[in-house]
Amino acid sequence: MKLIYFALLFVSIFEKADAFCSHIQQASSHRISPILFGTSGDNHENIGQSEIEEIRTLILTMSKEQNDEKRRKDLSDLMTKKVEESRVDEEAKRFLELWDQTLILVGGEVQEEARLKAMKNPPQENDNMNPKEKSDDELQLWALVDMMVQSKTMVKKAR
Repeated sequence: MKLIYFALLFVSIFEKADAFCSHIQQASSHRISPILFGTSGDNHENIGQSEIEEIRTLILTMSKEQNDEKRRKDLSDLMTKKVEESRVDEEAKRFLELWDQTLILVGGEVQEEARLKAMKNPPQENDNMNPKEKSDDELQLWALVDMMVQSKTMVKKAR
């Protein structure tokens, strides 16, 4: 039951990203167009797949950190540094834009993987009687939601 509630919550948070994610997944074998990431002006041609993959790897690494305090501090330090730099540095501004869009993409991918696993292994009747620990997938999904809220809040406060 908790997994269903969590899945519905996560879907509502990421529902606006569905079209974006499906478009990206269709283009996964090609270089991702920087235009999809909402960057401005002349920076479009400067965004490479490797830059997106670096941010993706950073997000996935952070989302697997099970210590909430450590993950939040690491993210806070990163966002604080990038927000401060973004006032004078186009690279930092671009990083924040790519971070936001990549976080949405990664969240959708992890959500889909968790959904497929849940469909293969539906909960049993007696599962509700025995409280169990959250799975690694559930913990990672919660971490991604937490990271999204934290990063968006920090960027919004800074603007």
